[in-house]
Amino acid sequence: MKRKQEKEPVQVARETDHSPEAVGKYCQQFNKVKWCVDNGWGKEEIRIVTGMKSHLIDE
Repeated sequence: MKRKQEKEPVQVARETDHSPEAVGKYCQQFNKVKWCVDNGWGKEEIRIVTGMKSHLIDE
């Protein structure tokens, strides 16, 4: 199985026309949600802990 190429936040920011800060924040939130899911947390628990809306957690 091929692993996706990992990119630096600055490169992603250039490619998506977002600030490096926004990309960094997104990555941090993604990693929090991934950790919670990997550890069996439910969506409501994740929503409370992260402060994210349910539709963003689903994405």
